Amino acid sequence: MEDNLRPGHDVVERGEPVRLCLHIGMPKTGTSLIQSVLQGLRPQLAHEGVWLPPNNLAAHRIAVEAFAADSRLSTRADVEAIREAITFEEAVAHSRPTSEEFTKVILSSEYFQQCSVPLLLPLLEKMGFSSEATSVVAALRRQDRILVSGFNQDVKAMHRSTPLIWDPDDAHQLDWYALLTPWAETFGKDAIKVQVFDREVAKKESLTCLFLEACDVSYDEASVTSLEVSRRDQENASLPADLLAFKFVANGVTRPGEVDWLIDEAQARGVGGGVYGLAEETVQAILEHYRMSNRQVALEYLGEDGDLFDDVVTAPTHTDLTVDPVILSSLLAICVAAQPRAEGARNHHLR
Repeated sequence: MEDNLRPGHDVVERGEPVRLCLHIGMPKTGTSLIQSVLQGLRPQLAHEGVWLPPNNLAAHRIAVEAFAADSRLSTRADVEAIREAITFEEAVAHSRPTSEEFTKVILSSEYFQQCSVPLLLPLLEKMGFSSEATSVVAALRRQDRILVSGFNQDVKAMHRSTPLIWDPDDAHQLDWYALLTPWAETFGKDAIKVQVFDREVAKKESLTCLFLEACDVSYDEASVTSLEVSRRDQENASLPADLLAFKFVANGVTRPGEVDWLIDEAQARGVGGGVYGLAEETVQAILEHYRMSNRQVALEYLGEDGDLFDDVVTAPTHTDLTVDPVILSSLLAICVAAQPRAEGARNHHLR
């Protein structure tokens, strides 16, 4: 079995099509955590007949191959980095099972939800996957929460320096019913497995266990939960509001990555706090804007007659990104304290 976990073997011809489970990973719904846990479970999943590529790059590469040519996403730095890291042919080789023992494949990528489904389908068919044997797992999160969480991550990791502004005239990207429609039209509505991230977190459910259930994969709950707890710290956690404000301003005058060490050091020292969020009136406007669409998702995909999400609005401590002078002084003090170490390292390098 261990040899069969290595990519690069000849593709096995089989009578019945292998079942494919696509995790289309909506942003900020624990996708990275699930992917990390699945990698840790790879040998166990193999014993259940489930093939998982040896790393997530393969699924990412397949997803970005299905981006529309005129999409602005195609030229984004992270997308270009994925294309440089692995070829499409390599991604295909890593994603196809290498033995008849494997009857199911899991491909998980947050980039799937941004790709063109009509472009993705022929790619999957060329890889030997059938639309009739494909299921799609989509975790959905309330739109205002995903906006704020995504903005925080973009500032933290993507060097964003433009403010968070919600425009109802440009809100289609967060219309979950519209986003799910092409998947349902291509693979069938019964193939779409909708999970509500907000509910799962509120009930403290294991995200990975729920995902494996949606994929109809057997698992040992204790092993999955233990691995999820141990890897939760590796998840892309949001910055506290004070540090988010500083990073946001710094992104406008620095190169990507230049102040990451400072943010990490500040967090390690407990500098900064607070929660950044949208003003209450903006949140209410967002909730009403998507309410009917969200109800349609609840009705058609979950069989529920009512709201998909809760209406709880928690007031944030910060609704703007003004840098606190006290926080700025603390960050400056960290820089000054680090200077002798930096000079010493530089002098040592020059010897």
